[in-house]
Amino acid sequence: MFRCGDYEVSSDIMQESFTRHYQYSRNSLEFSPAYLFTIARNALVDHQRHENNYSLIQNYAPQHSQNLEADFIVREECQVVAAGFKKLPREDREILELVVAGLPYKQIGEILELSESNIKVRVHRARVRLRDIINNGEN
Repeated sequence: MFRCGDYEVSSDIMQESFTRHYQYSRNSLEFSPAYLFTIARNALVDHQRHENNYSLIQNYAPQHSQNLEADFIVREECQVVAAGFKKLPREDREILELVVAGLPYKQIGEILELSESNIKVRVHRARVRLRDIINNGEN
């Protein structure tokens, strides 16, 4: 959902991912989240190539509270982060999306076919780049 910005498309990709996972691992009883994420990422890329549409969720709306000023500030901060996120290189966006999804570095390494220590370095560098973009007002 975060990567494509469309609930219906994300549901279709999720269904396609589980179907592909089932087809390719029919002989194996082992479930691999890293393999499933790789399939989902590839299914999204296939869809985006077909649609020629690369986007993130534009209007992220956090839960509303009783304090309207705090809600406004949170919305503004989300917009700044989303704008900065768009300016990151594709590799940085991809790795940060996996971190935000809550995957452990080891699984991210399996998905991207990199070592866990390399993932840690790349996550750190991507966060630094994002922070620099946000702090320098390059939105």
